[in-house]
Amino acid sequence: MARIAVFDSGLGSMSVIPPIMRLCRADITYFADSASFPYGSKSDAELRGIIYGTISMLESRFRPDLTIVASNTPSLVLDIARPRTLTVKPPLAMAAAASRTKNIGVLATASAIASGGLDSHIISSGIGECKVAKLDCSRLVKLVEDGTFLTDEEGCIGMIRQELGGKLAEHRIDSVTLSSTHLPLLGSLIKRALPGVALADPAEDVARVAHDMTKDLPPGQGRLEIFTSGDPAALKSKLGLMGVDHDVESI
Repeated sequence: MARIAVFDSGLGSMSVIPPIMRLCRADITYFADSASFPYGSKSDAELRGIIYGTISMLESRFRPDLTIVASNTPSLVLDIARPRTLTVKPPLAMAAAASRTKNIGVLATASAIASGGLDSHIISSGIGECKVAKLDCSRLVKLVEDGTFLTDEEGCIGMIRQELGGKLAEHRIDSVTLSSTHLPLLGSLIKRALPGVALADPAEDVARVAHDMTKDLPPGQGRLEIFTSGDPAALKSKLGLMGVDHDVESI
């Protein structure tokens, strides 16, 4: 039966699970690598060891037909070329299509912004005359991983305005990519903080590619398993606040 493994440095990539489950006839293994959070602060060498070690662990333990590196940071910083492995990169074309000013922002971690991989992705994206500003949103990613977005909405809205409001106005940006898969979980708060700014979420594109890569396999039963390298009780509590009542096991 088709099995898809999805992982990130913690809670964030739960944002891609619902569209994958809607489109793919597969069982899903989600691994929240909370012990390695944040990927965005790691050196290239550290990140390489974490990502390739995690892929190998998931392949050995669960035998997935497809593994999704559901984090923009390693997808941009590392050249991950493995069979049956899918990475997630900023949906620049989506953001460009939604922009009236043709000024778009890439909301990403510090490591992703500093990487040559992001520059190469921008150059090869085919977005014409659009201007792209790279905006460090590492502090916003932390709001998701520590669960603040679930307990202090007004505080989060204030920080979003503080972190992004001036930069978006300065560059006349009206469309942004959520280039950490943590950030879609802040989507409703970003919309409240920055009305009129379009948000490009990579989740639907990821789900469509995953569907194409697994559609010819024997179908799974749509089961979801959740594992973490951190505290299972802490992750279960955060998921509960999100309305996800699911067991979490430790790896």
